[in-house]
Amino acid sequence: MKKTQFIILASCCLSFAGIAQNRGIKFNENQPWQEVVEKARQAGKYIFMDCYTVWCGPCKLLDKNVFSNDEIADYYNDGFINAKYNMEKGEGVSLKEKYRVTAYPTLLFIDAKTEEIVHRVVGAGDVKHMLAQAKIAKESSQNLQSLKKQYETGEKNAE
Repeated sequence: MKKTQFIILASCCLSFAGIAQNRGIKFNENQPWQEVVEKARQAGKYIFMDCYTVWCGPCKLLDKNVFSNDEIADYYNDGFINAKYNMEKGEGVSLKEKYRVTAYPTLLFIDAKTEEIVHRVVGAGDVKHMLAQAKIAKESSQNLQSLKKQYETGEKNAE
Protein backbone atom coordinates (compact mmCIF):
# COMPACT_ATOMS: atom_id res chain seq x y z
CA MET A 1 0.00 0.00 0.00
CA LYS A 2 2.77 2.45 0.86
CA LYS A 3 4.42 1.85 -2.53
CA THR A 4 1.16 2.69 -4.34
CA GLN A 5 0.71 5.87 -2.28
CA PHE A 6 4.29 6.93 -3.04
CA ILE A 7 3.74 6.42 -6.77
CA ILE A 8 0.54 8.47 -6.72
CA LEU A 9 2.19 11.25 -4.69
CA ALA A 10 5.23 11.33 -6.99
CA SER A 11 2.98 11.49 -10.06
CA CYS A 12 1.04 14.42 -8.63
CA CYS A 13 4.25 16.30 -7.77
CA LEU A 14 5.61 15.80 -11.28
CA SER A 15 2.31 16.96 -12.79
CA PHE A 16 2.33 20.16 -10.73
CA ALA A 17 5.99 20.77 -11.57
CA GLY A 18 5.08 20.63 -15.26
CA ILE A 19 2.27 23.13 -14.75
CA ALA A 20 4.58 25.57 -12.95
CA GLN A 21 7.09 25.67 -15.80
CA ASN A 22 6.99 28.53 -18.27
CA ARG A 23 5.40 27.82 -21.62
CA GLY A 24 8.02 29.33 -23.92
CA ILE A 25 7.94 30.12 -27.62
CA LYS A 26 7.07 27.11 -29.76
CA PHE A 27 9.77 27.08 -32.41
CA ASN A 28 9.79 25.12 -35.65
CA GLU A 29 13.44 24.29 -35.09
CA ASN A 30 15.48 23.47 -38.19
CA GLN A 31 12.28 22.63 -40.09
CA PRO A 32 12.65 23.01 -43.86
CA TRP A 33 12.29 26.72 -44.68
CA GLN A 34 9.62 26.24 -47.33
CA GLU A 35 7.46 24.31 -44.82
CA VAL A 36 7.73 27.21 -42.37
CA VAL A 37 6.85 29.70 -45.13
CA GLU A 38 3.84 27.63 -46.22
CA LYS A 39 2.63 27.26 -42.63
CA ALA A 40 2.87 31.04 -42.16
CA ARG A 41 1.08 31.73 -45.46
CA GLN A 42 -1.77 29.42 -44.51
CA ALA A 43 -2.03 31.00 -41.06
CA GLY A 44 -1.78 34.55 -42.45
CA LYS A 45 1.07 35.36 -40.06
CA TYR A 46 4.57 36.74 -40.22
CA ILE A 47 7.51 34.46 -39.49
CA PHE A 48 9.67 35.18 -36.47
CA MET A 49 13.11 33.66 -37.08
CA ASP A 50 15.77 33.31 -34.41
CA CYS A 51 19.16 33.21 -36.17
CA TYR A 52 21.64 31.77 -33.67
CA THR A 53 24.88 29.85 -33.26
CA VAL A 54 25.70 27.30 -30.56
CA TRP A 55 28.62 29.39 -29.25
CA CYS A 56 26.66 32.66 -28.91
CA GLY A 57 26.25 33.69 -25.27
CA PRO A 58 23.49 36.27 -25.86
CA CYS A 59 21.59 33.65 -27.91
CA LYS A 60 21.64 31.32 -24.91
CA LEU A 61 20.47 34.12 -22.63
CA LEU A 62 17.53 34.84 -24.95
CA ASP A 63 16.53 31.17 -24.81
CA LYS A 64 16.83 31.01 -21.04
CA ASN A 65 15.45 34.38 -19.95
CA VAL A 66 13.25 35.75 -22.74
CA PHE A 67 11.91 33.03 -25.04
CA SER A 68 10.81 31.03 -21.97
CA ASN A 69 8.74 33.91 -20.57
CA ASP A 70 4.96 33.34 -20.53
CA GLU A 71 4.08 36.82 -21.82
CA ILE A 72 6.55 36.48 -24.70
CA ALA A 73 5.31 32.95 -25.41
CA ASP A 74 1.69 34.09 -25.58
CA TYR A 75 2.40 37.04 -27.88
CA TYR A 76 4.80 35.26 -30.22
CA ASN A 77 2.91 31.94 -30.37
CA ASP A 78 -0.35 33.75 -31.15
CA GLY A 79 1.08 36.30 -33.55
CA PHE A 80 3.82 34.54 -35.50
CA ILE A 81 5.02 31.27 -36.91
CA ASN A 82 8.27 30.90 -35.00
CA ALA A 83 11.37 29.32 -36.50
CA LYS A 84 14.88 28.80 -35.19
CA TYR A 85 17.97 28.07 -37.30
CA ASN A 86 21.59 27.46 -36.43
CA MET A 87 23.33 29.72 -38.95
CA GLU A 88 26.32 27.39 -39.18
CA LYS A 89 24.50 24.16 -40.07
CA GLY A 90 22.09 22.82 -42.64
CA GLU A 91 19.63 25.23 -44.17
CA GLY A 92 20.74 27.92 -41.72
CA VAL A 93 23.82 28.54 -43.88
CA SER A 94 21.75 29.47 -46.95
CA LEU A 95 19.29 31.49 -44.86
CA LYS A 96 22.23 33.41 -43.37
CA GLU A 97 23.29 34.42 -46.89
CA LYS A 98 19.76 35.13 -48.11
CA TYR A 99 18.96 37.44 -45.19
CA ARG A 100 22.49 38.84 -44.74
CA VAL A 101 22.91 37.73 -41.14
CA THR A 102 26.31 38.86 -39.87
CA ALA A 103 25.90 39.02 -36.08
CA TYR A 104 24.26 36.90 -33.41
CA PRO A 105 21.63 36.82 -32.31
CA THR A 106 19.77 38.25 -35.26
CA LEU A 107 16.00 38.13 -34.96
CA LEU A 108 14.03 38.49 -38.16
CA PHE A 109 10.36 39.18 -38.73
CA ILE A 110 9.54 38.02 -42.25
CA ASP A 111 6.48 38.47 -44.45
CA ALA A 112 5.62 34.94 -45.60
CA LYS A 113 3.95 36.20 -48.80
CA THR A 114 7.08 37.88 -50.13
CA GLU A 115 9.74 36.22 -47.93
CA GLU A 116 11.09 39.72 -47.28
CA ILE A 117 12.23 41.07 -43.94
CA VAL A 118 9.64 43.27 -42.25
CA HIS A 119 11.78 44.03 -39.19
CA ARG A 120 15.26 43.10 -37.95
CA VAL A 121 16.67 43.06 -34.43
CA VAL A 122 20.38 42.46 -33.88
CA GLY A 123 21.39 41.56 -30.35
CA ALA A 124 19.53 40.39 -27.29
CA GLY A 125 17.09 42.32 -25.19
CA ASP A 126 14.87 41.74 -22.19
CA VAL A 127 11.20 40.73 -22.24
CA LYS A 128 9.94 44.32 -22.51
CA HIS A 129 12.29 45.04 -25.44
CA MET A 130 11.33 41.88 -27.31
CA LEU A 131 7.60 42.56 -26.89
CA ALA A 132 8.11 46.09 -28.20
CA GLN A 133 10.08 44.80 -31.22
CA ALA A 134 7.38 42.26 -32.08
CA LYS A 135 4.72 44.97 -31.89
CA ILE A 136 6.78 47.24 -34.14
CA ALA A 137 7.12 44.39 -36.65
CA LYS A 138 3.40 43.64 -36.70
CA GLU A 139 1.68 46.95 -36.12
CA SER A 140 3.94 49.90 -36.75
CA SER A 141 4.80 52.24 -39.56
CA GLN A 142 8.27 52.25 -37.98
CA ASN A 143 9.27 48.72 -38.96
CA LEU A 144 12.07 48.19 -41.46
CA GLN A 145 9.73 47.47 -44.37
CA SER A 146 7.65 50.62 -43.83
CA LEU A 147 10.69 52.85 -43.42
CA LYS A 148 12.24 51.40 -46.58
CA LYS A 149 9.07 52.15 -48.56
CA GLN A 150 8.99 55.71 -47.23
CA TYR A 151 12.61 56.20 -48.26
CA GLU A 152 12.04 54.76 -51.75
CA THR A 153 9.11 57.13 -52.32
CA GLY A 154 11.30 60.11 -51.54
CA GLU A 155 10.32 60.75 -47.94
CA LYS A 156 13.74 61.30 -46.37
CA ASN A 157 13.12 63.79 -43.59
CA ALA A 158 14.82 63.38 -40.19
CA GLU A 159 11.67 62.26 -38.41
